[in-house]
Amino acid sequence: MQEKTAHCLEGAIFGAAALRVSGISAAALGLEAVNDTDHVLAIFKVRGCWGAVAKSNFSGCRYREPVYRTLRELAMSYFNIYFNLRGERTLRRYSTTGRSLALR
Repeated sequence: MQEKTAHCLEGAIFGAAALRVSGISAAALGLEAVNDTDHVLAIFKVRGCWGAVAKSNFSGCRYREPVYRTLRELAMSYFNIYFNLRGERTLRRYSTTGRSLALR
């Protein structure tokens, strides 16, 4: 915080901590890509639905309202905007609590 810079992992940890201080249970979710940069989000559940808090230099990899019934649905909401500089769709997996799950 003193350097006023952070990567997505630090942002996700900070976001999850802020959500927990607010009384909302939160965790981290990793988005794994091929030929591209991975991304980490802070995820939370409200009334049985998943949402996410994220910070990225790319505007599409940010907040999601808690409307997704499963973590897979939440991860898939990032698929369309997750592409590299060659325009290739690169998102392949998501992971949480040490488990890596394919999007297929």
